[in-house]
Amino acid sequence: MKNSFVIFLLFCTQLFGQKIEFVSAKNGLVVRDAPSLNSNRIGKLDYKSKVIILRKSGIELKIEDEGKIIAGEWYEIKNEGNNLKGFVFSGFLSEEAFDKQQESGNFYLTKIDSKAIEKHEAALSKAIQPEPTYIFLRNKAHKDLSKFKISDLLMYDNSTLLVNDLYGLKNIKKLIKVQSTYIACCSNTDENYFLVNVHNELIELPIVNNMHCDGPEPFYTYIFPNEKHGKPNKLVYAKITPNSRGIDNEITILKTFTWNGTKLIE
Repeated sequence: MKNSFVIFLLFCTQLFGQKIEFVSAKNGLVVRDAPSLNSNRIGKLDYKSKVIILRKSGIELKIEDEGKIIAGEWYEIKNEGNNLKGFVFSGFLSEEAFDKQQESGNFYLTKIDSKAIEKHEAALSKAIQPEPTYIFLRNKAHKDLSKFKISDLLMYDNSTLLVNDLYGLKNIKKLIKVQSTYIACCSNTDENYFLVNVHNELIELPIVNNMHCDGPEPFYTYIFPNEKHGKPNKLVYAKITPNSRGIDNEITILKTFTWNGTKLIE
């Protein structure tokens, strides 16, 4: 994978929004056109699927399921794709995500569903181009903040999430790093960095790609103000060459950008 660096701010996303819950019924959850068991069925939500709660009706009911009495009420919801809107029984919804992989601070990464892996393998066996596979960065309210395409599912090893305090950039309070690793003869990494500002907006930095084979090798990274060799309100993009003799690594500064509180300037 080639190293690329094009400076841009891809997006700013609000970190908090409508309440989201997940379908906990293993056989799926029926969606109706009104808050009543006698109303028309207009669709069905899959197990583990994400729904957006529009309002709570206040109309309570109890349902018997496998010998258990489940209490709840009718919620008006819409699905994630915004193509299904109606009423569901809240007793078969969960506030906890089923696809949570790793959590750090107020954020978490999703994991790849086993069905997605099966579909990918089935497509390859038929010499069909598989559909893209993604994992998502979410906040604790389960809002999707960013998605990451898994470029080669067969070589994919894992993804990690790091969230740390960040000092020295005006109006920025956190740094998020999402790293996805692919392993073949060498190890390749896609490293995604995000700044979190004081308004809880997410600002994405250009992706960093690295390849690691045998022994200490040069790698590319950002140097932030609160790190060694960092400077206040500066973002440094550098090549680091490890020194096998145990002294300081060699640092080659490739670009230095100024942060003015809202954006990066060359």
